[in-house]
Amino acid sequence: MEEQREALRSYVDVCYKKEAYVRYFDSVIYPVNGPDLWEKTDFDDVMSAPYRKPSHRPIKKRKRGLEKAEDRKGGMHQATPPCKCI
Repeated sequence: MEEQREALRSYVDVCYKKEAYVRYFDSVIYPVNGPDLWEKTDFDDVMSAPYRKPSHRPIKKRKRGLEKAEDRKGGMHQATPPCKCI
């Protein structure tokens, strides 16, 4: 880019320019009135689900001992293949 003397701004996408930023954030978000000014309805209030404490200790990691025992062949493992001499 610098060798060809091209304008660096031509490589920047439109969404990263100041005009786009101003256009996206020019609308004002007004604060909500307090609960005492909310409209009263005939419906029940929405409540969150009750918190239930688990009855057991949480499992931190899965048990790997049983799976690995089947995969092992046992014995010694040679890291490099033997040298084939001609």
